[in-house]
Amino acid sequence: MKQKSDTVKVTLYDCEECELSMTPTYHGDGCDSPALYIGSELLCSGCGATIAPPETESCSDCGAPAPPFQYPVPLDFSPSISPTKVEQAVHTVTNQYRTEHNLPMLSYSGHLSGIALQHSRDMAVREYFDHQSPDGDGTEDRYRAHKHSDNSYGENIAYRQPGPTISVIDLAESIVDGWMDSKGHRENILQERFREEGIGVYTTNDGTVYVTQNFS
Repeated sequence: MKQKSDTVKVTLYDCEECELSMTPTYHGDGCDSPALYIGSELLCSGCGATIAPPETESCSDCGAPAPPFQYPVPLDFSPSISPTKVEQAVHTVTNQYRTEHNLPMLSYSGHLSGIALQHSRDMAVREYFDHQSPDGDGTEDRYRAHKHSDNSYGENIAYRQPGPTISVIDLAESIVDGWMDSKGHRENILQERFREEGIGVYTTNDGTVYVTQNFS
């Protein structure tokens, strides 16, 4: 899967006499943000307003004409999130729901987190989304393979393709809210007999986030 990419064009002004390069146009009118070319339009990077491009500028040093030129700047759309922080946030939001329903908070299990991460990575690498792997292994099988008790177990899975500016807490709330809107996942989160959980988050090169939540 290819990572999404795009560019904006930044406009600079080179003096014809002293060759001084000046900074991009700024919006003005009470907005101090620089203007960027998005496609063929000159837009304010702060408020998004369309700006009429100047035909030329005067050099701030010698006053000679300084015609504009543009150069492309790549944008990185991969989410700037830490998988560990997302795991911690999902754990926090899960316990918030349990508290709201007068249930004891879950402790965090590093062992369950390892089991969960293995499944998230496997789904991403082998490009499937299911509790059962292509080999036929289910949640109970993974617990046994990692020598974790399978007397009481549960599993939630999710994947998201978040934008580059999403916060960790917004992503975590989106994931847990989605589980709470699904009968089986909700039952796992609000299962009274569960005492611990572990979360495994795996992010692919194209920014897709795979999440597994295991309970015991």
